[in-house]
Amino acid sequence: MSEISIKTIRIDVSLKKLDFCIGQLDSERNIELSKPSSCLNNLSRYNILQKITRNDNLKD
Repeated sequence: MSEISIKTIRIDVSLKKLDFCIGQLDSERNIELSKPSSCLNNLSRYNILQKITRNDNLKD
């Protein structure tokens, strides 16, 4: 099993919402991208987004 070597998140920020996609590259250079998602732009949603990005798995 290969280890995740790079994890990144792309966020498009607007006044009312955050649109984002999470990507990761493993040690064998396989790329995996999450489905594009969005959430409200507020502190509670930001905290949820932060927890998602700390998870090693891109799946729900």
